[in-house]
Amino acid sequence: MKCNANPWQWYLKSFLWIYIIFTGIIAFVAYAGLDKGPRHTTLVIKTTLCSIAGPMTGAVARDYQSCCLKASQDMMKMALPILFLGLTACFFIPPSKRWLERTTWVFSWIVWFFFGAFSAFVAME
Repeated sequence: MKCNANPWQWYLKSFLWIYIIFTGIIAFVAYAGLDKGPRHTTLVIKTTLCSIAGPMTGAVARDYQSCCLKASQDMMKMALPILFLGLTACFFIPPSKRWLERTTWVFSWIVWFFFGAFSAFVAME
């Protein structure tokens, strides 16, 4: 990337790559793990599209059943503060430490989507 390029382009591209990778993982997990029934395709699509919700993905996959909802909420308690602190820290890191800012950005989103994939795995049990 050019040095004078808009830094927000980098953030958008990195977010989209992370989102696409984890959405693919969640789609695979949902397709393989959800019950094969008349609503299978609908649930797979709904779960895949809701992967942006991070840890709530598992609850969405099982139509908010109490056990999956509780597990997703417990994971949300861990993932949301990490995402919040990481994204907030990006605004306070000086421009001379751009590598640290970008690492924090990527790490925050990876944690968020990792908890989403893990939530989907748990919901498939």
